[in-house]
Amino acid sequence: PYSGGYNNDADQDYNSFVELSDGTMMTAIGLLYDDGGDNWDNYQMADQSIPGLHETMIRSSDGGKTWGDPTLMHQYVAETSMAIDPNDPSHILAKTRIQRMLLPGENRAKVESLTGCRAGAAWPYKNGILLESTDGGCSFREVKGGLIGYYEHRGTIFWAPNDVIVIAHNGGVNDYSVQARISLDGGKTWVDGMKTGTPLLNLSTKFQLVPSPPGHSFTTPTVEISPNNYLTTYAHNNAAGKLAISGVFWHIEPASGN
Repeated sequence: PYSGGYNNDADQDYNSFVELSDGTMMTAIGLLYDDGGDNWDNYQMADQSIPGLHETMIRSSDGGKTWGDPTLMHQYVAETSMAIDPNDPSHILAKTRIQRMLLPGENRAKVESLTGCRAGAAWPYKNGILLESTDGGCSFREVKGGLIGYYEHRGTIFWAPNDVIVIAHNGGVNDYSVQARISLDGGKTWVDGMKTGTPLLNLSTKFQLVPSPPGHSFTTPTVEISPNNYLTTYAHNNAAGKLAISGVFWHIEPASGN
């Protein structure tokens, strides 16, 4: 029962593990204040340090025997997938999910325009978002243009040795397709149909990997089979209504004339 204090609740929702070249393992967990569900999601409360999902990176340097050295990644995100720069282990990108209610003083119309949510939504933020660390995960910041569409969450990020980055995520509201956004240069630009690309993830092209139906749920990890050839897996209900795991093979074609 609630006793006037706050109990901590830790959740690990659809997150992933990454490992540095020195063997350090990292994952992210949500650390929520919980007193029965009345305060951690009360975004209008006086103590603004409490609301939110408090996604926190923890590390292990002994093969997973012990974990610690926490880093707060972001107060309002969860379901985090991380990818390490193959040429710089201090550089990490995290595809995650931002979800929160309005904060004190926020203008609802401006927030709804920014996030693309329906008017009056209880959770005006429920988007995919890209975070970046340049100090080995000791701190993270929001990437400019990294807030993508409403319900474009439940995603994973993959970083290939040749600097191709693939972010696979949910299609959007009532769209459970799998969509991919692609960078060919380590996140400096994102493919948008133009030769130069765009530096803003949210203006990049979405490539459909899996339509809806069958749609998908949970996360959509991608692996490289050979240079520029990939496999993305996904969970879905099959024709018999049973949970199934499937995969789609796909590739990146060189630009015309190259």
